[in-house]
Amino acid sequence: PLDVFCRPMPGLSPQATLEAFPDPLSAAAAFGEPHFFAAASGDTAQKAVASEKNRARRTARAFSRLEQDAARLTDMIGQGAFAEAIAANLHHLDAKSRVPALTLEHPEKGTMTQDLDPRLTILENMNHLFSRAAKGRRGLAVVAARRAALNDPTKADDPLAGWPDRPSASGGPAPGGKPAAKPAGGRAAKSTAPADDLESGRFRGIPAHVYRTSDGFLVLRGKNARANEELLRKAASPFDYWFHVEGGPGSHVILRRDHPGREVPRQSLVEAATLAALASWRAGDAKANVLMALVRDVRRGKGFAPGQVQVEKLAETLAVNLSPELENTLRQS
Repeated sequence: PLDVFCRPMPGLSPQATLEAFPDPLSAAAAFGEPHFFAAASGDTAQKAVASEKNRARRTARAFSRLEQDAARLTDMIGQGAFAEAIAANLHHLDAKSRVPALTLEHPEKGTMTQDLDPRLTILENMNHLFSRAAKGRRGLAVVAARRAALNDPTKADDPLAGWPDRPSASGGPAPGGKPAAKPAGGRAAKSTAPADDLESGRFRGIPAHVYRTSDGFLVLRGKNARANEELLRKAASPFDYWFHVEGGPGSHVILRRDHPGREVPRQSLVEAATLAALASWRAGDAKANVLMALVRDVRRGKGFAPGQVQVEKLAETLAVNLSPELENTLRQS
């Protein structure tokens, strides 16, 4: 090329060296490739930095939402203490009255004041607060699992990490779970228990009478042998209490607890046992013995008829006086 130009090539530095190539494409490649790959390398680095910043922002937002959820759930759990105060003072309250607020003495926490839903009775408000407290405890466990997932670098980018399995919006199967059941006709079955005490529809469609003890505990009594079996197999939790009259046929009775550590006052146990005796072969007697056990200790044996069970471990045998008026006093449905 220097032979062609009578003066130095435009833009050619005196210190530059020339390299010959066999064809124009090779020369273009030698010139362009370093510039192209340098630029590409720089874009990749910039994208990596931007991606890391975006991930950090997403994680920070997720942690912020978790803190908000934790505060809300903790407040829900705190409302359970006022429900305990209502239960402790229920004997001198008009349980069916509707008030916007109450001030009561808690056995351990002293004087407490709580706004109530004026559309609900005092008893209904108590049950609602107990239900919210139970949901709050379950929710805090989920928040803790999600927080642990966000702190794990291998799971931080997974938006579902730490969350429990749940059905898809289309009603399909949950991850690792069973397909969601849909009632015939596309309508939900009518519930036989108050809405606050339904846990994922566990009581739906079970023919059972619903009661509330004087301390506010939910009690269910099967209307027939099939209902007795379904109460044990589908509705009851392992830590609930089961009651059945001693020595003969009768209905199964379940007293619900919202967690294994929940203490049940003696009066509520006696009332549940009495309800079991009133729907048994001892209904016409003045007194009866009633068996009590944890649901986890009650099993259906192989070949047993519906409603027949075997009790592996008795908690207690209660001797109760049969008061027929208790049916109407405690019944809700």
